[in-house]
Amino acid sequence: SQGQDIASALDEAGLAWQMSGEDPLTAVDKLDFTADKINLLTMHASKGLEFKLVMVIGAEEGLCPYFSPAEQPSELRRAEEQRLFYVAVTRAKDRLYVTRALNRRLYGQSLSGMPSPFVTKIPTALCHDLNPKLKPAKRQTSQPSLFD
Repeated sequence: SQGQDIASALDEAGLAWQMSGEDPLTAVDKLDFTADKINLLTMHASKGLEFKLVMVIGAEEGLCPYFSPAEQPSELRRAEEQRLFYVAVTRAKDRLYVTRALNRRLYGQSLSGMPSPFVTKIPTALCHDLNPKLKPAKRQTSQPSLFD
C-alpha cells in the first residue's frame, strides 16, 4: 500500500519509475530492467532478482512483519514473513537501505514506528545508521554576530 505514495513522491521529483503490476504478487516479466528507471517492487516480486541498490521501506513492527490488528500471528506466519524480508534484503548487490517511519497511521490507528524485529537480525558489522537520532534544529534566541 506504500507504493502509490512512493510513486507520487517520485513523480513530484521528476524521476522515472515503473511498478511490478496490478497484482503486487505477480511476476515482473513486463518490466524493462535495462531502462534507467526506478523499479517499485513488493518483497514477493523481487525474488530471483538483483539490484545495485535496494531500499526496504516500512521496516516497522506491524508492517514488517505485517499482521492486521485483529490477527494473532502464528509462528509459521512469522517465519514466512521473516523469509520474505530476507529475500528483499539479499536482492542488494552493493547497497541496502532499510527505512521506517517514526510514527504512522494505519487503518485509523497510530503506530509508534518501532523497528521491525527482522532488522536486528542483520549483522551489526554491515549496518551504518545514517540518522541515529533525529533532533530538532536548535532555535536561535538572538541574532549571531558576524564579527566575533
